[in-house]
Amino acid sequence: FVCVQSNENDAENSNHPNKFYFNRTLNITNGYASWDGQDTPLFDFSEENEDFNKFLPLETIGRPIFNINKEGIGYFVWSAYRTENEDTSSHSIHLMKTEDFGESWNAFDNYIISISDEKLNEMFHTAGLLGSIVNDGAGNAVQLDEAFVGYNYEVFTNEMDGIHIVAVVIPKNSQSDSLYYSHDGAGYYHIFNNDPENDQNGWFANPIRDMSESYKTKMHPTIPTWQYFSPDLSVGIDGKMYVVTSVAMDVTLIDGENYGHSDTDIFLSISNDFGSSWEDLGNITNTPSGTNEDGEFISQFELHPHLSPEANVGECFLTFQVPALTGYFPEIN
Repeated sequence: FVCVQSNENDAENSNHPNKFYFNRTLNITNGYASWDGQDTPLFDFSEENEDFNKFLPLETIGRPIFNINKEGIGYFVWSAYRTENEDTSSHSIHLMKTEDFGESWNAFDNYIISISDEKLNEMFHTAGLLGSIVNDGAGNAVQLDEAFVGYNYEVFTNEMDGIHIVAVVIPKNSQSDSLYYSHDGAGYYHIFNNDPENDQNGWFANPIRDMSESYKTKMHPTIPTWQYFSPDLSVGIDGKMYVVTSVAMDVTLIDGENYGHSDTDIFLSISNDFGSSWEDLGNITNTPSGTNEDGEFISQFELHPHLSPEANVGECFLTFQVPALTGYFPEIN
């Protein structure tokens, strides 16, 4: 799956590619894969494309991601606003379906299915994310009545052709663009529908991990932590689901306005009932950073964890990054 920017001189959208190509191959020899190039992008988020220009502007579109099961059924998923439809104006989930291992992606009668505003906010109200009254930046009381699906998510297609999505979801007020990412409940959710084409009321959401404390602190000079941290998903052959993430440790207010943290570790959540409920297995790395007895700084910031897509019975497989820091830095590239 390849993404490209149509205009290399477009500095404004240099981080927002607008063309995405889907490729597949069975030609793998001695560890090398030969790909057949595609001339036509699967996704073309440009003004000229009538199928996808309804999701513009580019900077508000999450990167598309896909998963196909062993029967050839699968989904492409992305988050965006859908501006031509007043029923789907929230930053929601949109998807296309394949029934032939990705040879075509138009299995839906309507080509693209979206979770409506009504259903999106209903299921996240039920999940406990929405409904609270908070003060906005001007001190006015507002209700958190709208969910904002973030730009990072994972997708799994089960053997019954149902779709599982693990996504970052943030509460907001429908009359404002402000995201309340440090409010309780902001974080990772499991979103599920066993038949998204024929059952628009079949969407459900369940909380996986509250990330609001981590989201208070700054991990990157330009990327908000709710975008910098992302979940990763693995599904076992026994149906168990695993989700990992980095978590900021010891988040504290340092100057009356800004928050700091002492370390980042990796935490694991598990579901034994196909995502209906989740158990926190806690800190699975638990390697605090700091200075040793010789005064040397020892960096143990575990970042960007990735699980193998498939897990065995009772075990999953993890990789992550540890930056080589020579001292404590509140912001990490």
